[in-house]
Amino acid sequence: MASKKRSSGAAATPTTDAKKPRTRPATTPAAAPPGDESDDFAFEVPPMSQARKSFGAEMAKLQMAGASGGVDDEHKFLRGIATLGKDLSCCLCLSTFERPVRTSCKHYYCAECLNESLRRKQQCPLCKEKVTRRDVEDDDFVAAVVWKYRRIVTAANA
Repeated sequence: MASKKRSSGAAATPTTDAKKPRTRPATTPAAAPPGDESDDFAFEVPPMSQARKSFGAEMAKLQMAGASGGVDDEHKFLRGIATLGKDLSCCLCLSTFERPVRTSCKHYYCAECLNESLRRKQQCPLCKEKVTRRDVEDDDFVAAVVWKYRRIVTAANA
């Protein structure tokens, strides 16, 4: 009797998915790592975060400003550094990020500033979207950018 139940249960389950051939997601040539011609490896490049895009744009401006030299170019370079500093500032304490964290809504804060804000109300201080501590992630990339920014500022002030 038990075998009849199994066979009737198996017949009730659609078998169309089991017969479909498995396919891999398509990759673009830019997504494949250099030197890997094998067809067995497939992955997608994650989209760039807004912080990375703005940092890349700022660095391009700074490289162009520093390329030709001169007093006017030095002023452009310093203005670019100041703009970068504003982009790397926490909107809660208005200082350069200390241990930058990213919320699920993609806003950046100092870890301690956001923790203090979340103690009062569990929402993003900028967009008011619900945010819990589990939704907050350390951002190592932004932390590295902040570290490099501080080195540039220290060298410029020396």
